[in-house]
Order: sequence, then structure tokens, then C-alpha cells
Amino acid sequence: MHLKKVLFASCLMSALAFSVAAKEEKMTFDQKKEKAMSRLDKHIKMLSELKSCIQGAKDKSAMKACRKSHKSQMKEMRKSSGGGKRHRQRNKQESDE
Repeated sequence: MHLKKVLFASCLMSALAFSVAAKEEKMTFDQKKEKAMSRLDKHIKMLSELKSCIQGAKDKSAMKACRKSHKSQMKEMRKSSGGGKRHRQRNKQESDE
């Protein structure tokens, strides 16, 4: 009889732990989703600024300045967000050269 109680309690605890882990995983997913959406909004804003800059450019050098500004903004955004594996590898390769 005592063994049944222990077994039941362990099953109950396992189920409870699983439900808590599932809630934490969902919360983590929601946080990741929010971060991705925020990052996309920043990308869209920067691309919109780049488009406006290029539309207003009067010559090749002005357009080049738009691209250079956009590139530095993107680089800063990657740096502040930690970048991805590809960006870290690329930056390492650039520093090695």
C-alpha cells in the first residue's frame, strides 16, 4: 500500500514538473518571438530610411553615402544584439586578414 502512494506521488510530481517546464518553454518562445518581431521592425525602419535616402540622392556619391550609412547602422544593430554565428565568423575572418 505504501509503495502505491509513493508511486502515485512520484507520477504526480513528474506531471507537475512537466507542466511547469512546458509553461517556461512557452514563455521562452513568446520572448523569442517578441525579440524577432522587434528586430524585424528595426530592419524595416532602416530599410525605409535607406529607400528615402536613395530616392533623394542626386548623384552616385550621394547614393554611396546612403549605402554606407545603412551598412554602419546594420553593423551597429548586429553588434548590440550579439549578432549571429555567421556574423561572428565573418568578423573573425575580417580581423584575421
